[in-house]
Amino acid sequence: MRLLYADHLLARLQFLRTGSLHQRLLNCMQAAIAEEVFPRGSRLPATRDLARELGVSRNTVMHVYESLMAQGYVTARTGSGTWIAETLPETSLQSEAVAD
Repeated sequence: MRLLYADHLLARLQFLRTGSLHQRLLNCMQAAIAEEVFPRGSRLPATRDLARELGVSRNTVMHVYESLMAQGYVTARTGSGTWIAETLPETSLQSEAVAD
């Protein structure tokens, strides 16, 4: 079964030619989350499934998920998977700018 997340990411990755695979995939996922192509509060595919669909190492996907978590784009729930954060880093920055 093809994952919609993977299809979207593969389409975006075709246009990025520079940088490491990790950085390109991270940039694609950040953009998809920020643009709400991947809706807030939705569950991301398991790293093993996404890696298989993208044709990349599971370690690459795991590192991207870890980077997204460190930046505040996703949260992890033990035994439940990785979820897109309800409040994104850009949203927090925009809210603070409006308050000033």
